[in-house]
Amino acid sequence: MAALAFVLIPLLAGSVILFVQNILYQQLVSGLVLIVLSFFAFLLFTSSNSLIFALPHLADMALIFADIILLFYFIIQGRIYNDYKVLGLGILQLLLYGWVEMLLPSSSASSLVIDELSKMMFVIINTVGGIIVLYAVKYISYEKMDGFRKRLFLAYLFIFLSIMNALVMVNSILIFFFLFEMTTLASYLLIGFRKDELSQKNALRALWMNQIGGVVILLGALAAIMLFDTVAFDHLLSSSGGYLLFAVALLSMAAFVKGAAMPFDGWLLGAMVAPTPVSAMLHSATMVKIAPFMILKFAPVLAGTLLGGMISVYGALVFVAASYFALSKEIFKEILGYSTIALLGLMMSLAAIGTQTSQKVVMVLILFHAFSKALLFLTAGVLEKEQHMKSIESMKGLVQRAPKSVAFIIFGFMTLVLPPFGLFMGQGTVVSYRRCIGKRAAYEKHRVDERAGTKSTQKCSFHHFWFYDAGIAAVWTFYGKTFCIAGGV
Repeated sequence: MAALAFVLIPLLAGSVILFVQNILYQQLVSGLVLIVLSFFAFLLFTSSNSLIFALPHLADMALIFADIILLFYFIIQGRIYNDYKVLGLGILQLLLYGWVEMLLPSSSASSLVIDELSKMMFVIINTVGGIIVLYAVKYISYEKMDGFRKRLFLAYLFIFLSIMNALVMVNSILIFFFLFEMTTLASYLLIGFRKDELSQKNALRALWMNQIGGVVILLGALAAIMLFDTVAFDHLLSSSGGYLLFAVALLSMAAFVKGAAMPFDGWLLGAMVAPTPVSAMLHSATMVKIAPFMILKFAPVLAGTLLGGMISVYGALVFVAASYFALSKEIFKEILGYSTIALLGLMMSLAAIGTQTSQKVVMVLILFHAFSKALLFLTAGVLEKEQHMKSIESMKGLVQRAPKSVAFIIFGFMTLVLPPFGLFMGQGTVVSYRRCIGKRAAYEKHRVDERAGTKSTQKCSFHHFWFYDAGIAAVWTFYGKTFCIAGGV
């Protein structure tokens, strides 16, 4: 019942709010959903048992039908707007999906698995996401559009929450693909919600870039079927053999697409044209959190492997590059966007290390990042609507005009980079592991000692990754710049 509640309650709320015209009642509906889903999420989080639910065959058939409709919708959108990347990728996805369905093992049965990672994601999605929806009720009332479209915007946000809740507990790669592309659809509709030329252009870019992620998931599903005769995550990850990493590598590529890692950063940065609650939702509670979620799911397989090392290094490079790109930006939301890309790179890099300690640190980092980014983006929305400010240069002396907003910015900054919060913990983990390229023996010794409960004395030739120090310095710089300007320094 708990699993169904996380999916059905937001869907029901989204349907109800379409007919609720009074803002106070909209806030009441949103507040009730926030309270109920947060209560269930925290209740589930405190339980120690993992839960498994089998899906009926009828549900599988319905999802196949829904998947085909979704892919045809992408193809139609590509044709309407003459975007051949969207059109071509939609056709490719449809062909690959048909191939996967033809090869699907007859014994495969779909299931839902709620483990520790899913429970934490429920807390983030429903608590942070619920707060954003509640905030969006007031925010969207200022937009110049008719009442129905304002209510439709809120309904889209609720549906987004429902999709994310379902995604973090599915065990089937095929159902994961469907929900992965449903998040793509949700972001497409929300980014292009204002219906102007710029919004539509960025929405289409988000669509085709995320379709690439869908393609590699289908390729990963094909590899899982052909090599291991399964489409279930748990069966795949419990398999052995050299080809296992090939399937995992394909699936991991989808994580870097959703995480907007270079060269896929354009879709997330383009999403800034959408109403601020969309940016807050994408950066904190939904879309991009799929990236570290996927790498954490594969972490036991990635530990101590060349693939895990490559993902870790790539994530570290993304962390540095995105951090320094932010230094050249003046628009507050763009700075926040690049910092999200940087921190997602850090999360995936740490997750690919694969030890229990690194996984726990990533989970804490995801949690802090969700609350911090929601706070910072919602504050950015307030500054846009009430102070008409977008550039950090225009924020000079803001502390005198809007001291509460400055206080929220400072607090959001502190929870990202200062001890004992998220990013500081991430750096500490890298330093403690002293993991370096080409020193697998030292890493393996650390793994053995960790399982034995002792502390390794083996050291690498590097004290720690310089990548992280460079990225952390950049994060400090651009947040410090924002802080000083807002304070009138």
